[in-house]
Amino acid sequence: MNPYTGLAILKKQSLALIILAVGLVGRILLSYLGHNFDFQSFWLVGEIAGKFQNVYVETDRYNYGPIWFSLLFIFRKVADFAPGSETSVFRWQIVLVLSLVDVGIFQLLRKKMSLKGAALYFLNPVVMLISGYHNQFDNFAILMAIGSSLLLDRFLTQGTIRSLFVGLILLGLSITTKHVFIFFPIWIAVKLISRRNWKIAGIGLCVPIGIFLISFLPFVSNGGLGEIIHNVFLYQSAGNGPFLRLVVPDIIKQISSPTIWLAGIMTLCGYLLRKFDFWKLSLVYLAVLVIFSPAIANQYLAIPTAFIACFPNPFLIIYSLWCSFIIVGNKDGLHLDTLQTFFSKTPSFIFYDIAIFTLLAGFIFFVIQQAQIYWSRRMASL
Repeated sequence: MNPYTGLAILKKQSLALIILAVGLVGRILLSYLGHNFDFQSFWLVGEIAGKFQNVYVETDRYNYGPIWFSLLFIFRKVADFAPGSETSVFRWQIVLVLSLVDVGIFQLLRKKMSLKGAALYFLNPVVMLISGYHNQFDNFAILMAIGSSLLLDRFLTQGTIRSLFVGLILLGLSITTKHVFIFFPIWIAVKLISRRNWKIAGIGLCVPIGIFLISFLPFVSNGGLGEIIHNVFLYQSAGNGPFLRLVVPDIIKQISSPTIWLAGIMTLCGYLLRKFDFWKLSLVYLAVLVIFSPAIANQYLAIPTAFIACFPNPFLIIYSLWCSFIIVGNKDGLHLDTLQTFFSKTPSFIFYDIAIFTLLAGFIFFVIQQAQIYWSRRMASL
């Protein structure tokens, strides 16, 4: 090996380790600044699961598939036997797992894109705040879905059936962890239909959704089915999403639920973006989902950060900085005393509106860039 090449590789590896160290220390320090309602819910769910009770029957504070509460069960059992404060040990396990998930996303972005893109994700204050302080676990689902997209691309390029099914199973597990990618099977089907691959399109639609639905079967007895339908499938957060509130006509709001509206707009976007490979689709999906979501909360702001890291532009950088400000200041975030007067006098939806429309501007910027790249290649091939 050329010594200069070896030195360059060593420098990159050293820089990657420094980035990881800084990001991990930041997450750990943030975990000492307190917690919010979501952690209290996780503690409650862990307690219920630890007693081998049906989480869906015993509480309405859990709205996801069974994978995360299975992990909370493990965390709670470890906390029961470990020395020290039970809540501290429980919290440390959550922060550690979410931080390791971020490391996984870092490695995927580094391998597929660049160290710069991976660093933009891992050191993004929004990501650090959600993983280290807020402790929501969207990143867990995102890691599995991005990995799934790489396998699906391998299927398209190499025709390996194994890659197809492993990718779809991984996507099913992602949705079962947290249903961030619940509409992505539709995007898979739309893309495959556009390639005249109808049979595989049906498989791509049914396998992930089937895994998600089957995961609830052990919990449907003794009133569990009704609670699962109510707390998971019919759950609706605050209708504060700017598009649903400001852009969607009232007539559409009256004849359809927010979920149906979102499903329709996501299907349309999947059709319009079908030319992208699955890797790029999985990242773009994150931005589109948040832009058109009927509800916005702090943890949603971290969902598009992998997209931002891979395709940064001025609007997306502003989005990251503004969202960091939101999470630091509002009552569901760090709620710093120095910012409370400002935040208490301003309705929270205004902060979210600014964030979402900035993300929209960044997404439009991205689409224009991609169109320019496409037409430049077309012209060059003439």
